[in-house]
Amino acid sequence: MVKIAELKVGKEFSTMLGPSTRSAIKEYAKASTDRNAIHVSDDSAVAAGLSGVIQHGMLGYAYFINYLNEWVGKDGKLKSIDCEMRGMVRPGDMMEIKFKIEEIKGKIVKVSWEEYSITPFTVSKGGKVVMTFEAEEHKWMDAKDIEKKTIMEKELKEPLTYVKYTWEDPGFPKGKWNESIEKYTGGGTLKYRYRLAFQGKAEVEL
Repeated sequence: MVKIAELKVGKEFSTMLGPSTRSAIKEYAKASTDRNAIHVSDDSAVAAGLSGVIQHGMLGYAYFINYLNEWVGKDGKLKSIDCEMRGMVRPGDMMEIKFKIEEIKGKIVKVSWEEYSITPFTVSKGGKVVMTFEAEEHKWMDAKDIEKKTIMEKELKEPLTYVKYTWEDPGFPKGKWNESIEKYTGGGTLKYRYRLAFQGKAEVEL
């Protein structure tokens, strides 16, 4: 919970959520009754040219709404919010939420917000790839990533949380999948995609 006395125009907040998983996407499909095949079937998503399932846009939006509700606390109120969807979120993506205080009038605070997807591809050491993730294995990088310069690299200084997937016969995309949340602690250079997924504005009362 935040106190309005602690805020000033221009102050920024951020948090990291995730990673997104096929299990969470599947559960959201049931809860929302949005069972569009591109969210729940890799086979259908590949046939549609997506190379694998994508997270529901409304699920990504819900992550921010939930975080903002926790930020204002039980005594605060989310008065209004809008959202523009800008990019796909994949299983295995971490989500970075950022928002900035734009205006304060009495108890009313207006913010702008953004949510970025972080898609891991590989980890390298000494110029050699020592670990690959699903995004690399199933070729989730495209020409737009190169054009828009969304592919980045950074040195791993902390453990990397990721989703490990395995497929039973006959294998991806038709096979059954198994997933587990793992931590990579071996260091090295992470190649990843950093892409805007959502953006919008919100108004809260504190």
